[in-house]
Formats: sequence, C-alpha cells, structure tokens
Amino acid sequence: MYAVVFLLSGAALLILTFLLANGEIKSTGPAAPQPGPDAAQLQIQALQQQLADVHTHQTRQLLVGSLVALVVMVVVSVALGRLLAKRVLRPLRMITGATRRISADSLDQRLAISGPVDEVKDLADTFGNFVNRCLTFTQRNTGDAVPAGGEPGDTERQLATDLRERIGEYTQLLENKQFRKATAELRAIWALGNAYWEKSEPWKAVKSDPDRAAVIQRTGVNLVRLFALLASPIIPETADTVLAAVAPDHPVAWPADVDRELHALEPGSTFAVPGVLFRKLTDDDIEAWTDRFGGPAEARSA
Repeated sequence: MYAVVFLLSGAALLILTFLLANGEIKSTGPAAPQPGPDAAQLQIQALQQQLADVHTHQTRQLLVGSLVALVVMVVVSVALGRLLAKRVLRPLRMITGATRRISADSLDQRLAISGPVDEVKDLADTFGNFVNRCLTFTQRNTGDAVPAGGEPGDTERQLATDLRERIGEYTQLLENKQFRKATAELRAIWALGNAYWEKSEPWKAVKSDPDRAAVIQRTGVNLVRLFALLASPIIPETADTVLAAVAPDHPVAWPADVDRELHALEPGSTFAVPGVLFRKLTDDDIEAWTDRFGGPAEARSA
C-alpha cells in the first residue's frame, strides 16, 4: 500500500519536472532572426543555439536520472516495506502458532510478549505468565486444590536458598527507598520461579512420576502466593487480586521465612485462576491520563 502511494507521488513529481523543463526549453530557445543580420548578429544567434542545445541535453539527462532514481526508490521502498511488514507481523504469527500448539497436554509452551524491554513488558511476561501458567496447569491436572504427594528434593532446596538471598536483598533495597533497584530485584525473584518451572518440567512429570509432579505443582502455587506478597509494595492492587485467588484465608504479612512460605498452602487448599492481570494500555487510556494528570496544556508544550 505504502509502495503504491510512493510510486504515484514519484510519478507525479517526474511529470511535474518534465513539464517545467519542457516549458523552460521552449522559453529559452534560439531568438528569432533580426532583419539584415550582420556578422555579430549571426554569431549571437549561433551561441544562443548552442546554449539551447546544451540546456536540452541537460534537461534530458535530468529526466533520465529522475526516472532511474524513481525506479530505484520504488524497488528499495517495496523491499523495505516487505521487511517491515514481516517484523510487525512476526509477533502475531508467533502468538497464533503458539496458541494452536497449546492444549491441556502441552502447557510447557509460553506466550512471551514481544516488544521493547520495559517495566510493563516485564510485569506481564515475568509475573503474569508465571501466575497463569502455574495455576492453569495445576487446575487442569488436579482440580482447584493444591495436590498432595511427594517430598521436596534438591531442586526445591536450591530454589529456597536462591530465594532467601534475593528476598533479603530486595527487602534491604525497599528499606533504603531504592525503589528502582528494588523493582529490578523483584523481577529477578520472579525469574527464579519461571526458571524453576521450566527446569522441573511438570508437563512431563505428570505422565511419568505423579508424586514429583505434585511437588512441582504445590511449590508453584506457593510461589504464586509468595510472589504476590513480595509484589504488594510495588503493585498492590494486582497483588491483592492474586492473593484473593490463591490464599483468601491467609493473613497478608511480609515473608520472613522462605521455607515456611513455600509450604504455606498445604495439600487440599483451594485456589482459583485470576483473570488477566495486566491489560495493554490503549491510546485512549494514555490520552485520558495525560489530560487528567499531565498538568496544564501550556506547561506540557513548553
């Protein structure tokens, strides 16, 4: 579409150049011969004719060059248009393909949100996806209750050690009011949960080792609760939504003992899968909030 518009604009420009050049050729042609020309007058007419010939030749070169440039630019614009179209549509094709692959038996697939690395993408991709994947998978395999069976192993002990270290650093950053660094640390904590889920591969364990699958899913549900508690100072409303879904009867308190928190939701505890935690902001949202919180229009444009 854009290539066609560009082609039409270039063609119009080329026609305009030709018309202007053609008019200039006619206006700068050789002067009409005067009656009774002498030698000087003949020489002047000869020079005028030479100038007209040179101008005509240059104009033709300009037109040919313009035509060549138009063709080259059309080819380049078409190529760039196809390349940009592929890049723009790639996330949509990825999401469509992944959605077709996902089923109750293939919940190892993950829909990562494409886009620049920023806070909103991190929230949706790191925290939102973990909550959805873990709770949806567990609900489909064991129902609305935390599964029983099995005992934590080396993977869970290493997870607890890593969480203990990260949570200690995160807590210290919050106490020191270093909120930007604290947010980065919180994201790293969430990443530990995603890494644990990927490494443990519960979608394979449910078929080969039910007790091991129960441990992974039970740990995952408790991680969801723990992550929501840790997120409460940063995104309190979202944290409340998650806690209301997985631990409505548990008190909301800062996690001081990681080992206890990883077993807070015992087998048989009920949970639900919350809805979409982070919706995409629209242009209308941004415009409305800018009008509401952006201050006077004069100040924003200054």
